[in-house]
Amino acid sequence: MGLGEGAYVFAITGAGGERAREALERSQYAGPTPVPIQVYNESVLRQAQGRPMVTNRSIHQGLAHLVLDESTYERIGPAVNSGTSIFMYGPPGNGKTSVARAVGNMILHESMYIPYAIFIDGQVIKMYDSVNHQLSTEEQSTSGTTGRSTARRDQRWVRIRRPFIVTGGELTLSGLDLVFDDVHKFYEAPFQVKANGGFSLLMILVGSLFALEIC
Repeated sequence: MGLGEGAYVFAITGAGGERAREALERSQYAGPTPVPIQVYNESVLRQAQGRPMVTNRSIHQGLAHLVLDESTYERIGPAVNSGTSIFMYGPPGNGKTSVARAVGNMILHESMYIPYAIFIDGQVIKMYDSVNHQLSTEEQSTSGTTGRSTARRDQRWVRIRRPFIVTGGELTLSGLDLVFDDVHKFYEAPFQVKANGGFSLLMILVGSLFALEIC
């Protein structure tokens, strides 16, 4: 009986087993290869450059279902185009949340790419969240097909609609920090990082008022 490839028996060495155990102790993340933080930062900046600007006409159309005076429209438009945080305040029921959601629906119809996970100083941080991130229609159609075009696609990235993440009174300081998974040994990105490229709506109770911050 001759020797051939079928007769080979493969086994991991003691040193190899030790290195595998050390790797599993550091992280048990299983998924697409994490993207370096520098590459992620560059992608966010590039995709932010194509963000659409709202006009007086689009603001009126987007908020047509609300009864607002003209001075409110004149403040909302420049605030949205500034691309920075917006602080809205007032008594309950005066339309702050409705305005914020309408603005989000108006300018966040575009899609963007985010990595499933990023890599920072030897640590994996999971970015994609199926609860807070909605796959774009292009991503859904691509994932449902097979072929050469799908195989050549960079599997580290996923195409989503620009995120709109809402948090309320349950938010604490610890919620702004990374969340460590003790079982799988990797981190989960906080909500403000998951909202990159979109909006985060923060509702805070201040006395008898609600303060909303749109980032």
